[in-house]
This record gives sequence, structure tokens and C-alpha cells, in this order.
Amino acid sequence: MTNDDYENFSALWLATAELYPGRGPTDQAVELAFAALSGYALEDVRRALSDHVRDPDVGQYQPKPADIVRRIDGAGTDRAYAAWNQAVTAAARVGQYRSTVFDDPLIHCIIEDMGGWPGFCRTHEDDLPFVRQDFMKRYAAYERRRPETWPAQLVGVEDHENRAHGFPDAIQPPTLIGNQHRAAQVHHEGRRGRTLQLGTLDAAVDQALSHDGDTEQ
Repeated sequence: MTNDDYENFSALWLATAELYPGRGPTDQAVELAFAALSGYALEDVRRALSDHVRDPDVGQYQPKPADIVRRIDGAGTDRAYAAWNQAVTAAARVGQYRSTVFDDPLIHCIIEDMGGWPGFCRTHEDDLPFVRQDFMKRYAAYERRRPETWPAQLVGVEDHENRAHGFPDAIQPPTLIGNQHRAAQVHHEGRRGRTLQLGTLDAAVDQALSHDGDTEQ
């Protein structure tokens, strides 16, 4: 979060406190909570607060910043594992020659940082635990700072060579991985180079997919 998020955060924190008996937090307490959670996106904090108050075990207690950190980081680990499993499965199935587009743009950012799609696909089995650890750390870092742009696709060997040798007509459409509609949106927004917060993409895609299920090509 940035200082521009403080007003919305304060309203959210105070509204949550009203669900519990007793005096609400002071201005100083809200400021401390904001400082403690400033490394997270406002939507993640909002989601974690909603999860906390609905939790039958701990929801009876007014949330503290540590409760929110625990929920966000725990959920983030689950998302990072899901992204890793999706990436390594696609690497084995699609391979290094075809370009790919995932339904999670963070995967694009991470694999590009790690050297690109062909190199990721060529990871030796013995190195997978170390690459996974690196991938997980990068995923957590990207979730915290929320990149506004991402590569439209992860370029495979064939596309790279066709571009390099001046054969654009030979370039094949990328393979969409995960939810087809969402992956197509990730590709579209990345290709346009738009500055778009991931939360905005999530809302737009979730609305478009309200009647669709998840598929994988």
C-alpha cells in the first residue's frame, strides 16, 4: 500500500472494528496497523480481514496486524505453489519450442527474470528443488510489489528463431495455459503494454468468467 491508500485502509480497519464490542481503535492504533501492513496490497488486506471475521475459530476476536500478515502470507504460499506446479507441468507438456501464455501474469515476470521459457524448460531434475525455491521467493516478492506490466508471452525457441530470421508468418499463436479466457486477457494486456494493476485485471477477468469454468489447452 501507499500513502494514498491510507484513507481507504482506515475506513476498512475501523469498519471491521465496529463488528466487535468495546471502544474502537484510536487514530494512533490505525496508523500503526497501516505501517505494519503497508507492504501488502489493499485488496489483500481487505480479503484477509473478510476471511478473519468469517473464521469460526478466531473470528470472535478483533483482528490484529499479525493476524492479517499470517493470512496473507499463508495464502500467498498456496498461490505460489499452485503457480509453480502449473509452470513445471506446462514445461514438461508444452516444452521449450512453443511460446506460452499463463493465466497468472506473475509467472511471466518470474520466468523472464530467471532467464526465459526455454531455459526454464531445460531445468535438470536434480536442480528442480533449488529452482522451485527461487521461483517461490520471486512469487512472494512480486505479490508484494504488484508489477503493473508483464511480458505478453513466454517466447519459445521456434518463435525466437522465426523472428530472428525474418519469418513472422511462421510464428504460431502461443499455447494458453490454465483458464483460457484469463490467459487470453493476460496476453492481450501484456501485448498492449498497458499499465494495469493486477487487481484490476482480476476484477475484469473474473467478471468475464462469471459463467465459465476452468479449462486447460
